[in-house]
Amino acid sequence: MFFLVTACREKEVAHAQWDDIKDCKYTIRKKEFKYSNGAGWKVFRPKNHETRTIPLKSRTGRDVERTQEELGHQVDISNEQGDPEGHFSAEA
Repeated sequence: MFFLVTACREKEVAHAQWDDIKDCKYTIRKKEFKYSNGAGWKVFRPKNHETRTIPLKSRTGRDVERTQEELGHQVDISNEQGDPEGHFSAEA
């Protein structure tokens, strides 16, 4: 659903964090993170290295903000190891 309402690229969704979503807007920005296996620091850079903000429809934004409150603002879209998810697929 996040792909649909934001029209973001796969890596932009994979690196989304709760802190990026405020006031019904999703901000895509540069981020540094360390992989859970200690393999070193990685950097995510948006296309053209530009920060941009995507407005979310008010209902979607409210749903996301409610989920943030329920889950304690600490959940990211990550894989089983806690690293950014690298592959998304639609299952029929």
